[in-house]
Amino acid sequence: MNATEKWQKFEKENNVKGWATSIAIHLLLLLAFILLAMKTPKDEPLQGVLIDFGNSATGKGQVADPGQTAAEPAENQEAVAEAIEAASEPEVKPTMPDEVITQDVKEAPAITPQKEKPKPTKEEIKAAKAAEEAKKKAEAEAKAKAEAEAIAKAKAAEEARKKAEADALAESLNDAWGKGGSQGDKDGPGDFGNPDGVPNGGNDNGTGQGNSGSGPALSGLGGRKWVKLPVVNDNSQKFGTVVIKIKVDKSGNIISAEFTLKGSTTSDQVLIQRAKDALKHAKVSSNINAASEEIGYVTFNFRAQ
Repeated sequence: MNATEKWQKFEKENNVKGWATSIAIHLLLLLAFILLAMKTPKDEPLQGVLIDFGNSATGKGQVADPGQTAAEPAENQEAVAEAIEAASEPEVKPTMPDEVITQDVKEAPAITPQKEKPKPTKEEIKAAKAAEEAKKKAEAEAKAKAEAEAIAKAKAAEEARKKAEADALAESLNDAWGKGGSQGDKDGPGDFGNPDGVPNGGNDNGTGQGNSGSGPALSGLGGRKWVKLPVVNDNSQKFGTVVIKIKVDKSGNIISAEFTLKGSTTSDQVLIQRAKDALKHAKVSSNINAASEEIGYVTFNFRAQ
């Protein structure tokens, strides 16, 4: 048997002995606890001081006779009862009356019950309904009247605007074709002039720039005149009247130019472009009292060369 086996055997034996010893100790402790719990304590005599109150008013002994059964006098019993009652009653101390707490809050006013309103009669209901309908009708009529007045004002403003545009157009046409009277010095009908005249001649020489070189008709600018005439370069052999709407600043510079159909007799894009090109280098007289932008109209009359 080698050392390992010997050690294992020794350890096994020690373990058995240890378990047995532990169990035996626990059993002894359990038994001791049981015995101590089951042990009953001995009766001990009551301890105290014996007091003899006596039971007879005529006796002379110091010790009560155990065999004596004489009844205790009634007076003694009453005295004893009173003494016991007086001893049992607690001492009553005089108490001061509690301070009365008052409240300075005023009493709430009495609420007068409201009388129930009488229900309206049929006549009153009918009259209220009629008044409501009359009010609605009056409001509807006032609204319709206001709308009619607004429409009438808008219509009048539109008519005034159209009239102003028509007057401006008529003025521009009058400037283009002359403001009345005869152009020639003859009495016969027709437009005075020479069909074979030169382009830069006078009115009686052909298709020049207007009366004494006054340029295309200018209107709507409060009497402003041409300072630098628009030069038209046209050899298209087309004819017609082209009206251009222009915007002019205080210095007389033309800010913008756009074609307007009103007053024009043609919408040919070639002639319209010729008129716009002619206005690029043109200028009118200045007016420091004018608005920052004023609108005017320029009328170009194109004739076949």
